[in-house]
Amino acid sequence: MKIDAQLNVVEFPLAETASYRLQREVAALKQRNALLESLIDNLTLGVVLVDSEGRIEYKNRAAQEIFARRDGLCERDGML
Repeated sequence: MKIDAQLNVVEFPLAETASYRLQREVAALKQRNALLESLIDNLTLGVVLVDSEGRIEYKNRAAQEIFARRDGLCERDGML
């Protein structure tokens, strides 16, 4: 809501407020993230995302199976 120079109340539609736009953008990003995780999870190839220090941020199902076999890559204290 905004009050103009003549003290008239001007209503802004909810769709135009910055916080509503931000909420919609965050919801869209969460939905896109979930879709990408689902796609990556269904790959037969192991995928591991790490930060710049080697800390594991995400691993798909195939990567979890590789780690569980303990015959190759390993994870120690959350690090690759």
